[in-house]
Amino acid sequence: MALQIGGKSSSMRLNRSRYNPFTPIIEEEVITPELLETPISLSPYKAITADTALPVSPQANPYTQLETTKFNEDIVANGGNGSYLDNLAGVESNNKWDAYNKGSGAYGKYQFIPSTEKAYAKKLGMSIAEARTPAGQTAMVNALTADNRKGLIRAGINPTQENLYMAHNLGLGSALSALRGGPVKMKYLKGQGVSSISEWRRKFAPRFN
Repeated sequence: MALQIGGKSSSMRLNRSRYNPFTPIIEEEVITPELLETPISLSPYKAITADTALPVSPQANPYTQLETTKFNEDIVANGGNGSYLDNLAGVESNNKWDAYNKGSGAYGKYQFIPSTEKAYAKKLGMSIAEARTPAGQTAMVNALTADNRKGLIRAGINPTQENLYMAHNLGLGSALSALRGGPVKMKYLKGQGVSSISEWRRKFAPRFN
């Protein structure tokens, strides 16, 4: 597996039996996006994907059975005054398909930042123009949410609306770290106008519970 360290490329083999996906990866070590089976561009810890987030055995994981269900089947049942995607759109863009954030460059009803938009458009075989249509945005948010849900389940974390939104808003890597009591880079919290996970919860959790 190729790692980019200090601007130079090198090779490194991860020992899956010893690798802990919740150990923060230092800023100089970033696994290149093309090597990720499931790109999670929102994550500050690029090594953590839906397929590497597996700190508990399937036998000990109470949410393993949810992997065989479609994500919409348990999102509505897990809290919130509406469906997860309805609540997500309300928080992110006030339900506007053409919403644009000048600061981050995020676009659309679900506010995909450019890197994530590009990654999921490619994954779904769409151009950026196609990805920005209502149908394209819907396809991308379904794919991203499915990936985030998969990562939460494999980490032994209940994919509630709040936890799914944390993964969407902060990135899957940051969400997994926070939900296990680990660190989250301050710049990602400040981007949401908060300085701690407890503040993040006070600000956003009521919209999803």
